[in-house]
Amino acid sequence: MKSRFPWFDEVLILDSSSVLPHIMPFSLNEDYNQGDSVQLTCHISKGDRPIQTSWTFQGRPISSNSGVDVLNVGHSSILTIMSPSAEHSGNYTCTAVNRAGASSLTVPVHINGSSIVVNDSKVCCDSLRRRFISERR
Repeated sequence: MKSRFPWFDEVLILDSSSVLPHIMPFSLNEDYNQGDSVQLTCHISKGDRPIQTSWTFQGRPISSNSGVDVLNVGHSSILTIMSPSAEHSGNYTCTAVNRAGASSLTVPVHINGSSIVVNDSKVCCDSLRRRFISERR
């Protein structure tokens, strides 16, 4: 049967009683230093089950070798950076998905260190910073 909505591969008609996941707002009110422990808790207070949660860093899925651990417990997803460096600075997004749709919340994390941003890429080390600044003059 031909779809009435040709711009979609699939159309999902939701039950009007479906409830989107609701993420309790959270934020960090401080900067962290290299070596501090950082923990973000994404708590889903409402929404039809099952709910799947995931985290991204700078819009990309978090890899298992990035020094970031994620633990899902009950209605919460806990992201922990045990030994952060400046490369861990950026936007972390928690996304919760169920049959009603998706909700997400993004929080910026800043780790004090010796990185600079060049064309959206982080570059390490003071010698590179000095060279970059002198080349820009």
